[in-house]
Amino acid sequence: MTDRYPDHLCTQDLLARYWTRTLIVRFLPEANGSEPVNHWANFGTTWTFLASRVSKIEKTEEFGKAFLRSWKGRMKGRKPEDVLKQLQARAAR
Repeated sequence: MTDRYPDHLCTQDLLARYWTRTLIVRFLPEANGSEPVNHWANFGTTWTFLASRVSKIEKTEEFGKAFLRSWKGRMKGRKPEDVLKQLQARAAR
């Protein structure tokens, strides 16, 4: 969640939810907003996405298939099906 937009998720939030940058580009090609980054090494912008939009996408079969395909080589020891179920349960709230 972002400071200015509590109902939005930033790219780092999506990465924490096990999205990849490729999944972000594919399923969220356009951001809903942006927020300035106030850091000496990066005075750019972070893109924000409506949390409700992200939840809706995470519930789709197309996202589920893409997520499972993207899992190869990531988070060894965790089953992708379990993580996907967690995401979908979180999205249902």
